[in-house]
Amino acid sequence: PTAAEIRGEAIMTREAFERYNATADKPLKNLRNGAAGALRNLDLGETRRRGLSAYFYDIGYWEGKPFATYADELAYLQEQGFPVHPFYRVCHGPREVLDAVAEIEAMRDKLNFDIDGAVIAINDLSLREILGFTIKAPRWSIAYKFEALEKTTRLLAVQWNVGRTGKVTPTALLEPVDLAGVTVSRATLNNMDDIRRKG
Repeated sequence: PTAAEIRGEAIMTREAFERYNATADKPLKNLRNGAAGALRNLDLGETRRRGLSAYFYDIGYWEGKPFATYADELAYLQEQGFPVHPFYRVCHGPREVLDAVAEIEAMRDKLNFDIDGAVIAINDLSLREILGFTIKAPRWSIAYKFEALEKTTRLLAVQWNVGRTGKVTPTALLEPVDLAGVTVSRATLNNMDDIRRKG
């Protein structure tokens, strides 16, 4: 093709995170913030020091011969030398999709980068054309999010904050707890009825 748009996602691996933090003045708290911060950073040297990797997963604009399936697209990206994550499955029916999602969730802790779910996409690209897009997202794919990670900690106090509009929002001050590489010590308490119900 004379022009193409290749889409991917930048990630920070656990190895890059540890290498960066070993010499950083201000260590990073988690992989996702490390990657996102590197991409927003205006200092290219700092971005380079983060040691990001990328996996490519889609072709947007394309002037070449059309692909028949998403699997064909991914195979082409691999042939051209783009890193494509090796785990993707062509499934035939809901049972195979659920099995693939379960397989991904089981390998979640063994990956060297963080994930919070899986993407389920239609393989037939002509069907994708028919399904189209909403304003926010394609109708031919869905993000399947894994259950949120949970940890138990102690509530130390409740701080009542008044916003600029006069709305009062209670904030829980918590005994710090590590959750997926982030230290959580505060949480917004939005639902007063639920707070009353739990005492």
